[in-house]
Amino acid sequence: MKIANIKEENLIVHFIATHPGTQDPDEPKFLAKNPAAKKFFEVFTLPLEDINEQNTLMNNGQKSQKDIERHVDDWIAKNQATWNTWLAEARKAAK
Repeated sequence: MKIANIKEENLIVHFIATHPGTQDPDEPKFLAKNPAAKKFFEVFTLPLEDINEQNTLMNNGQKSQKDIERHVDDWIAKNQATWNTWLAEARKAAK
């Protein structure tokens, strides 16, 4: 699946938020077949302050799947311009 074809573009961040530290032995193959995803992961950055904020929410009890998805949606809404830039870069790589 290429980012350019994803209707729900926040799927990527949902994956990152719910699968931290994922180590997939097929990752190099996946990235080779999916230049859009590769580019997205190259340009994606998450400030430590934002990570700490989300960790605090989880430590305060907001740690269900629904909570985490809301955290992701809220982060994207607050950072929409940055998010859109990352997606545009990924789409260019898919062409």
